[in-house]
Amino acid sequence: MRHLFNIDSTIHFLNHGSFGACPKPVFEAYQGWQRELERQPVEFLGRRADGLLAESRAALAAFLNAQPDDLVYFPNPTTALNMVARSLTAGSEPFLRPGDEILTTDHEYGALDRTWDYVCERAGAHYVHRPIPLPLPGPEAFAEHFWAGVNARTRIIYLSHITSPTAMIFPVADICRRAREAGILAIVDGAHAPGQIDLDLAAVGADIYAGACHKWLCAPKGAAFLYARREVQPLLEPLVVSWGWQAERPGPSPFIDWHEWQGTHRARSDPLPAGTRLARRSRCVPCARPRDARAHRGPDRPARDLRTQRGWADVRRGDAAVRHRVP
Repeated sequence: MRHLFNIDSTIHFLNHGSFGACPKPVFEAYQGWQRELERQPVEFLGRRADGLLAESRAALAAFLNAQPDDLVYFPNPTTALNMVARSLTAGSEPFLRPGDEILTTDHEYGALDRTWDYVCERAGAHYVHRPIPLPLPGPEAFAEHFWAGVNARTRIIYLSHITSPTAMIFPVADICRRAREAGILAIVDGAHAPGQIDLDLAAVGADIYAGACHKWLCAPKGAAFLYARREVQPLLEPLVVSWGWQAERPGPSPFIDWHEWQGTHRARSDPLPAGTRLARRSRCVPCARPRDARAHRGPDRPARDLRTQRGWADVRRGDAAVRHRVP
């Protein structure tokens, strides 16, 4: 597949998880959209962008088994989850209050650990890392061990779908189900999930889920999404207040109005529909539906649950010589 990418031919590019690598057909489609924008910038951004983004969200929603109006684009999952974190500590009666706890693991992405530390420090809340030993015997054992960290002060659960430092798949659907039953907000960092594993957001059941399109989906850089369940969308305030707040011409979803138009950067998401179609034809990404990814993966590639991907590295904790980090 090397011929499909613009990667330097003198290197073996293994760290696709950090920022991904865009296939040539997708990159060419992206450049085509950039030229289209520059041909008529005002017409493109002022008159066409809403429709193009709606088409893009519909394509992504079909892939994720979600409703288009429950998805909004962000430049990356970190930015999306920063909006979430700040929203939950905003106002005179914030969702997260002094003494509350956010339960997480010790396998999370460092940038988001810093985000939650930041907001908890200012809110008087506590960001609690539940130690997860390696190896674990299976998803049931993980769920029981993790859930033992829940107490009466637990207000939010935050964890990764696929962990960045250790490349493990957590059983997030089980945790989200338990959280819903307990009245706890479940937030999932799914930066590495789209395109790498079968992803069905309805089955996951998270209240909030952030994912990247520029990693394993091979989309252009700066393409990521935030999903929020309809019932929790009113909690989420825009990180940048712009034309969608108290919109003169409201769209069908206040969630989209508030978060979609945050300046010209939204043009980065416009190539996604054409780019995704081209990538599918080039067999660079899984097919349109999550269930089809199993056929793409092939019978000789078993699904991974809570197991380190030892084909990449042995990630035994404490052995710095062999630990790997996938941002």
